Amino acid sequence: MCQAQCACAHASAGMRRASQIMLLILSQDTSFSHNIHKVMLPGSVPWYRERVLSKISLGSLVFVVLLRTALQNVGQLQDLYLPTNTLAALANLAPQVSGLHSHAAQRLVGLATLLARRWLKLSQAQASSTPNQDVQVLHDFLRILLEVINTVLSLNLGRNPELVYALLHRQEVFSQLRGREGLAELLDNLQSVIDFFNSRLDSIKGEQAAAPEGQAEWSVGRVLELVQTFAQSWRGERLKQLPELRFVYEEEAAPEEFFVPYCWSLAVAATGGRLLCWNLGSMALLSQVEGAEGEEALLEGQTSNASSAWSDEAMLAESQV
Repeated sequence: MCQAQCACAHASAGMRRASQIMLLILSQDTSFSHNIHKVMLPGSVPWYRERVLSKISLGSLVFVVLLRTALQNVGQLQDLYLPTNTLAALANLAPQVSGLHSHAAQRLVGLATLLARRWLKLSQAQASSTPNQDVQVLHDFLRILLEVINTVLSLNLGRNPELVYALLHRQEVFSQLRGREGLAELLDNLQSVIDFFNSRLDSIKGEQAAAPEGQAEWSVGRVLELVQTFAQSWRGERLKQLPELRFVYEEEAAPEEFFVPYCWSLAVAATGGRLLCWNLGSMALLSQVEGAEGEEALLEGQTSNASSAWSDEAMLAESQV
């Protein structure tokens, strides 16, 4: 399922929608959300091409795939079905997150940073022009991501040092959002976490600077080690408790209009036309589905690394602005 979701740039709309519905339904199960973080994947993930993922839990992989899907689909702001359900699944999974992988943590904070920059830019432009519906959509998506980060830090900060590190690394962007309508309580919580760890890291830097041997090199590993140490003295009551964000999949009025043609398209793709010798061009049922090429490609184990306007490179470039 993760592989199907990760291949969404190559797959048909039917495959993207079906895999997203399954992930959203599964995310509603608390035991599922808890247990996926206990499963450590052996070796690396061969079908994930963007970087080598080793020593990663199934839960972190699900986060990576969902965030990748959101990154690819939230940029256009035309079909909101996929990004909305993707972020909903992330929100459902957030209370059980433990041991979040560094790549998942960087993607989570990176996507929030990108949305924040886009939203701030459009908000400023809207002040001198006609209202833009995209501004409200970006605001809603940004709030859900901030809710996800806030939930993880409120419930399991000590078990997710990589998320704290990613938050410290991008803290300048979040300071620009403080005081904005609809985001104040979430940003106050994030700022409390940032201030707590900044003060202790600054204290260590000051002690090292005053030492005769001078200041030692600050590597990523060193900072993570200090974050883990300081997290032991962290108290969750420093954060304001907010209502838990939960989403439930609601079946549409006539779900068979999507699922029946889609299931038959899978059957046709799986047989390769060898068992079902039909004239597909004359079948009205299958014409409702956006082709079977995506399903057939995935069944053959093919994936695509097609880039999008919101690719990793674009996200990195914009974060440096």
